[in-house]
Parts: sequence; structure tokens; C-alpha cells
Amino acid sequence: MAPLIELYEEVNKALRQEKSRTMAARPAQFTLKEVKRGGAGGRPEYMEAKSIGELVQLKLNFGASDGDSAPSEVKRGTPTSRSGCLKKLDIVSIKMVKESSVPYAEFTMTQPGDVVNLLRNFLEGADRESFVAIYLNAKNEPNAIHVVSIGALDRCHVHPREVFKAAILANSSCIILAHNHPSGNPSPSREDIEMTSRLKKAGEILGVEVLDHVIVGDNGRFVSFKTKGLI
Repeated sequence: MAPLIELYEEVNKALRQEKSRTMAARPAQFTLKEVKRGGAGGRPEYMEAKSIGELVQLKLNFGASDGDSAPSEVKRGTPTSRSGCLKKLDIVSIKMVKESSVPYAEFTMTQPGDVVNLLRNFLEGADRESFVAIYLNAKNEPNAIHVVSIGALDRCHVHPREVFKAAILANSSCIILAHNHPSGNPSPSREDIEMTSRLKKAGEILGVEVLDHVIVGDNGRFVSFKTKGLI
């Protein structure tokens, strides 16, 4: 903070001196001038500003008039905010992390029963609704499973962003959706149908086809949206 306080005091002093010299002749217009020592050929270089704010910025970019350099973190040509502080932009990367794996005998998924066999350990007997996505390659071979959301007893909030984020990271060409009904009755609700329609439209935009949505109940019962003509 000390360099900023000294800078503020210097600017105020320069402003008062300039006003006293120029306001009598030009009361409505004045130019602030600061001298930067050590110019080319030993001659002083002048920095002009129309306001105290511009003068502060000039002093930050080119150095103070007493020969001190600007703060080390502020260099000429470095992008700064209006307050003179450096802006920082994060450089990020994202990747998929494998948490675990499950054994699976089938190489491709050709019918809803294959989905149930794969997800039985995930969904059967659960006391809350869980929404799962299976990501497949161009040959309909599953290459990843993602538990998108775990909800309450009778509902599960699912957003397309969370479904297709992992699909893109897994380089999937198509996906199969699945969730359970803890009540044991796999009949789709109105909310299930609307959600599936929204996810299918999102997949069409992204180029990731939604092949089916399977609802798993108890005692091996399930409902396939594809079979029922709901997708």
C-alpha cells in the first residue's frame, strides 16, 4: 500500500502545482504534465494527461516522476483494469476420471434387456431414484457409465448439461438413459416423458443420439421408451 499512497500524494502535489501555473490563464482547460527522468539522450520525457485518473495510469505504465519505476507487477503493455491491478484469466482443462468398473459380458447393446442386465446392480432395490446414462461408441458398444443424478423417493432432477457433458468427454456417438422407480412400478410418468423428449432434442443438437430410455422396477420389470414408441 505504501507505494500507492506515495503515488497518490505525488499526483495531488503535481495537480496543485499545475493548477496554480495554468488556471489563471486558462481556467477551464489544463493539461497535467509529468517528467520522466532518464529519457533518450539524457533529456526528460513528458507525459501528458487530461485528468488525474489518466495521470495515475501514465505513472503506473511509465514510472513515477522521481525516477522510481512503476510497481514490479505492472509493466508497460501489460493488460490492467481501471484500478491498475493485473487481470488474471484461469487456464483450465477437463478430463474424465474413471472411478471404478463393472464386469459386462455383452460386447454390444441390442435390446432393453441388455440395459437392465448391465444396470441391475445400480438400480434394483435402491430407495431413491437414480438417473444413469450409458455412453456407447458407433458400434453400440458401451464404453462408460455415468450416474447423472440421485434424487428423492419419487423424483430425480436431471439437466441436459450434466447428461451430455460426460457423453462428449467419452467421445460417445449415442447414449441410453435409465432410471429406477423405488415404488417397483416402472410405468413412465408425465415428467419422465417430458424429460426424455427434452434430452432427445438436446442430443440432436449436439450430434449424440438418445437411443432409448429404460425405467427399471422390481422383480425384473422394466419399461423401454423405444419399445413403447415414446422416443
